[in-house]
Amino acid sequence: MCRRYATMTLEEAKKMPRDVDETDVLIVGGGPAGLSAAIRLKQLCNERGQDLRVTLLEKGGDVGTPFSIYFVLLVTGLKRARAEFC
Repeated sequence: MCRRYATMTLEEAKKMPRDVDETDVLIVGGGPAGLSAAIRLKQLCNERGQDLRVTLLEKGGDVGTPFSIYFVLLVTGLKRARAEFC
């Protein structure tokens, strides 16, 4: 978290400019689950001829970044499990 926002008072936070947007579905988190959910939801909408506005909210700089970390941990864990049980 940015230090500036961590030390901000409630009154200062209330005075900050805010963005407002309308959406049908809001998915919080651009990691593997959030990204997959957003993609799958849009696929289902396209199949059914519906148009929902799906918004993906990510606090980090890049959507999907946690996936690369997760994948490395998953592969490493699978290799260890295989070595232990096989």
